[in-house]
Amino acid sequence: MRLWLLLLWAVPAGFWLLPRLMAFFPDLSASLTMVLFLSAGASLQGGVLDLIGRQRVRALIREGELWEQAGIRSRAEERYLKAVRVFDSILVSPWFSRGVSKDLTRVMAGFYLSGHVRYPGFRQAAARYLLYLPGDEALALLWIERALSENGGRGLRDSLDSFVLTALSQEHHDNPKLALNLAVLFLDQERSDFPARRLYRSVFKLLENDPSLKTGFPRGYGEKLKTFVDPRGQLETMPESSMEAVGETLGGQMVTAEIYAPGREFDPQSGKPPIRRILGVTGRASASVGAFVLALVRGAAKACTGLVGSFDILKRATVSRYGKYAAASVLAVCLAVFLWSSLAHMLKSTSTEPVKHPVGETTSGPFTIQVAAYLKQTHAEGYLSKLKDKGLLAHIKKTKGGGKTWYLVRISHFKSKQEASDYGRKLKSQGKIDDFFVSNS
Repeated sequence: MRLWLLLLWAVPAGFWLLPRLMAFFPDLSASLTMVLFLSAGASLQGGVLDLIGRQRVRALIREGELWEQAGIRSRAEERYLKAVRVFDSILVSPWFSRGVSKDLTRVMAGFYLSGHVRYPGFRQAAARYLLYLPGDEALALLWIERALSENGGRGLRDSLDSFVLTALSQEHHDNPKLALNLAVLFLDQERSDFPARRLYRSVFKLLENDPSLKTGFPRGYGEKLKTFVDPRGQLETMPESSMEAVGETLGGQMVTAEIYAPGREFDPQSGKPPIRRILGVTGRASASVGAFVLALVRGAAKACTGLVGSFDILKRATVSRYGKYAAASVLAVCLAVFLWSSLAHMLKSTSTEPVKHPVGETTSGPFTIQVAAYLKQTHAEGYLSKLKDKGLLAHIKKTKGGGKTWYLVRISHFKSKQEASDYGRKLKSQGKIDDFFVSNS
């Protein structure tokens, strides 16, 4: 959209401004002048739009916070949603939106965790905020309390909540205020992956060092905790028969799928993934190639399916948003190339290059060499000055031809046509002129 907007105002402005810029910078080519003009225009437009967008989003955030403090949550929710719409418009560039994005998701997370909301996107905003900033202890505590209170104590709705739970456990596993409740959520989910077991060990040590904390730990969860931690506070070694069960839990899937990636086990000696284990074949080379092609096809199908169906609402909205940006960018680039070609052709037609086949008149008198003809006197005078700098005796003759006024650039006078032709070929061989023809002056 920004490219389209740039073309809408920059191209008409370029027809008026580019000839003046070329006159002010005569040593720059037309193409380079256009590049500099469009780059400066894009930077100016982007800076102005980003400034307006960020200020508008922050103003709406402040209005929402005031309504929230006044206890009118419906008005606050409207302001936050309006801030989201401004954030998703062309006013805020995706490349320079980190600061305002953090502020917006923070207030939306606090709004969602502090009471009831109508729009489900607030829950996803809270999850995204805690995923990338799990160190916010106040909001982390609110999120944990809400998860414990929803659905009879089993408040994790989907994989997004489980990812948040894992991020919080990694950040606050030794925080007494949060670790105990986190352990309750992990035990409710029957998690036994590495993040869960590290949390269990930390909670076990906290309970041993401060027995008063046991009063805040729900009854029965202490026994569950001991099944994962031995009396010395170390993690119990998992039997090999239970390894598959860990992979079936969400935590196990996160460890294997998100960190190590399925099929990419590393060789401890070389540090590289063994190709046969990746392909899953041990037969002939042809079987390996076939398995590799099949893996590519399956991977492409899985990626397409994931883009359409397996993403949550926020991810699908992001994919759709950037897909629209990509389509608009392609169209804008095509239009820019077309306009660039047209404008370059127009600028070239009015440049100071001499005419390939100059026109002249045939009259009696001495012969002369005609080297160029222009429709503008200033262009003819510019070329005349260049010839004089090369030490040539040149002059301009004004004449009519084809209903137009021509300014003919000629060199010297000669008594015969042969003498003028010989002199013209000499100048051309020396590179002082491009072309010529002999004319009667």
